[in-house]
Amino acid sequence: MERAASPLGNYVKLFSLKTKVQYRNFCDFVKTALNYYSNWQFAKVDLSLLTLYIGNNPYQISKDYQLKALSKDLYVYGETPLTTFDQIMNACDVKEGETYLELGCGRGRSCFLMNIVKKCKVVGIEHIPEFVNLANTIKERFYLSDIEFRCEDMYRSDFGQPS
Repeated sequence: MERAASPLGNYVKLFSLKTKVQYRNFCDFVKTALNYYSNWQFAKVDLSLLTLYIGNNPYQISKDYQLKALSKDLYVYGETPLTTFDQIMNACDVKEGETYLELGCGRGRSCFLMNIVKKCKVVGIEHIPEFVNLANTIKERFYLSDIEFRCEDMYRSDFGQPS
């Protein structure tokens, strides 16, 4: 017969998991900074975007939105770390001037990377208005062109040319 975990044991496990996640996030940030922050425009954009989310957790934003939408799946949000996205970009051999469409772009970090570093035309589609509004705030603050964020349901989106 299994023993139920003690509250202290559960706390220790959760604390350990949180510490591991924070460490991995820190390592990803350092790798991103080393790989891409030599591009000052991307560094400013990415740090500004990350600053907008201090105390405003994107996972919580998504969960709150899903609750209001009466969604059964409250935990659908996830981000591809930019270090992983870098591997995807390299495997796809992305070229300057190509158009990049991201369905479910969340905060838009990979959209900004593709636009600024790879010089691609970008359309990010996201159904959570707060993410789109904040991404557009960054776009306008830094006068970025050839990048657009749409607040739409990706299943109903028109995937024509960027506007």
